[in-house]
Amino acid sequence: MPSKTSVKKKFLEDMKAFRRGVEAAAGVIETFNGSTTHPYRLDDCVLFKLNVTSRTKLRPNKKRLEDPEEAGDKAWIQGFALALAEMHRLGAGSSAVCEVARDAGVSLAKVKARGADPYDWRELKKAGVK
Repeated sequence: MPSKTSVKKKFLEDMKAFRRGVEAAAGVIETFNGSTTHPYRLDDCVLFKLNVTSRTKLRPNKKRLEDPEEAGDKAWIQGFALALAEMHRLGAGSSAVCEVARDAGVSLAKVKARGADPYDWRELKKAGVK
């Protein structure tokens, strides 16, 4: 039967090996910080999850991508505003433009907040979009 000291020594060696493995994995995962929308650094998250770090707080991921949903929504609203404004410029009635905007859930506030072209925004305002 092994002695208590040899079991303890083996356990400590295993823990050190585990820690080195987790730190190596975190080092590799760190390279993906720039290709994610995660708000915190991925390497910190791994180290925290496996209780291997002495840090008290997660560090923010400064390299993260813009949230694709927000980016897609912004591009969609800008394109939709352009299409509606062009529709109104080409002679479609104001009521038709307003009805399409209302059905799609597009308002002047959303169009302005998502950075649509001011010319399109003014045209939608002329059409009566609320």
